[in-house]
Amino acid sequence: MSTITQITFASTRWLQQVVGDVDVTKLTPTQAWVPHGDKTTPPKPANSIGAYPGGPAIKNSPAQPYQSLWSDSGDDPSVQTRNLLGYNFNVFGSDKAKSFVGPDGNLLFLLGDIRGQTTAPYDVIAWSDTADPEAPEGLILRCWTTVNVMSVGDQPQNALGADNFTLLVFPNNSGGRPNPLRLTFTVDDMGADNAPHSGTTIPPYPGSPTPSTYVALRFNQLDIWNGATRIGTGWASALTKLTMPATISAANPATSFTYLRVLSQLDFTQLPAGAVFHGMKLPDGATVSGVTPLPPPTTNPCFVQTQFHCYDSSYPSYANANLPAPGAGQGYVLTFGSGTFRGPLLVSNPPDEFILTYDRSSMYLSATRYAAFESGAGTLYFQGQEPTWSAPGDAPRSTPCWPVLGGGPDTPVVSGIGDFSVVCLLHQCPQVPELWLMMCDGTAFHGIMLYWSLAPWGPWQPASGLPVFANANGDGTTGATQVGPSGKPFVQNFHTGNNLNGPVIGPENKPSGGHDVKAPFKVYGPMMIEKFCTMSASPGTGGTTLVTLTVYWTLCTWIPYYAVLMKSEFAVTVG
Repeated sequence: MSTITQITFASTRWLQQVVGDVDVTKLTPTQAWVPHGDKTTPPKPANSIGAYPGGPAIKNSPAQPYQSLWSDSGDDPSVQTRNLLGYNFNVFGSDKAKSFVGPDGNLLFLLGDIRGQTTAPYDVIAWSDTADPEAPEGLILRCWTTVNVMSVGDQPQNALGADNFTLLVFPNNSGGRPNPLRLTFTVDDMGADNAPHSGTTIPPYPGSPTPSTYVALRFNQLDIWNGATRIGTGWASALTKLTMPATISAANPATSFTYLRVLSQLDFTQLPAGAVFHGMKLPDGATVSGVTPLPPPTTNPCFVQTQFHCYDSSYPSYANANLPAPGAGQGYVLTFGSGTFRGPLLVSNPPDEFILTYDRSSMYLSATRYAAFESGAGTLYFQGQEPTWSAPGDAPRSTPCWPVLGGGPDTPVVSGIGDFSVVCLLHQCPQVPELWLMMCDGTAFHGIMLYWSLAPWGPWQPASGLPVFANANGDGTTGATQVGPSGKPFVQNFHTGNNLNGPVIGPENKPSGGHDVKAPFKVYGPMMIEKFCTMSASPGTGGTTLVTLTVYWTLCTWIPYYAVLMKSEFAVTVG
């Protein structure tokens, strides 16, 4: 097998808006996109459009007075979104757009904290049968719909039909399983920062003749309790099984996301009053509380952020994985994870309760047999190169988790990872039959980084010429203009022809009447689309082979609140 000597960044460009439908540049001086207006806040102005939460009903009609404000009816279709998510599914903006392949071979996109016409920042899952992300029609997304309103007040009907409501993501507990996170099993669980975060489809195997699809829910604003007392908010993740609707208009919110188990919960450590953490002094007399870790079978608390990937004997590296035989026709679900979303963090319940989170913001790895994935029984944790794994049956919280990017359990080489995604290009070219990629952002990089490896446990190496959007601010900004790797502006503001024109997020961000938005611009949430990533080989100089790696990925922007489709190319030098 050939050896990769280097992967070098070559170019990046954005292809289209994946989510984002309201064009705020077309607002009149008296109109505004208003991010409030539910029953608990002051009423929204009568002239607001697409107000979040609440707002006017969406009807795809020539008589719709707001129709001209939607981006997907813009003057230049080549640079506007083509998904009609606003018209048809009440999705105007979204935080994250992580994808995976469903049981029918089509893509499923997890869209969190949507900006739409509901009374909270709920979450949806979109479906796409697009085969070519650069086809003239672009990447087309559709959401599942249901005839049930799902107890969401003031949620208008979609334009697709009189009885259609977009399916929102929230867990149910039809199996009556233990509920240590005290989930309510309603849409109230999926508030701000709580979102579907990763998914996988396990293929059929003996004893399980049909594919099974799973979605992990990440909770970043979960109530933490000390007995009967709520002591603040913390972070955890839970596994659900997705019941695929028979058609796009036949979803059942009561059974779609069945809760199975807790994947991970951060530990909380008591701090003395007056303690100083990262320069912040706790006030004298503060009431400081802790919470007891969840008992087994809850896993190691390094997997709040997750990325699933199926792994079996079809992967060349599997022969050297040192994993026990999983059973006839089976494999393992690999779970890449980090212990915090943005760590380290001080979680507080103002004004007098402060909790320090358990900081594990590096990248970790576990392996669970297909047949045991729903229960988590016998999960193995990566414990260093060889590779070495914990023995089945080890108590999850006494088993150290080793970071796959190097270092020991308490001394990771890389920490401060935020959002991430992991994909594998398998058997795409003979020179590199297996290539694992990890794309991430976070405080460790001041931009977006790509790591690569020939096996899921590493060794992982950074691609050269990165990070993308690198600068001192770490968010893509260079003064008043945001510059991408090509040197051209990626996003400037709402009124300079950049084609990214809203919606916005936050009560301070209300562009109208040609006034620019001064809020900080951010790029974040790099999510690779494994189905679209490719490698192609050509002869290099001196007997080498040059492999071109093409990575398609989604990226989020904070102002405007969009998910966009990106394309990056890398030169892979093979000896």
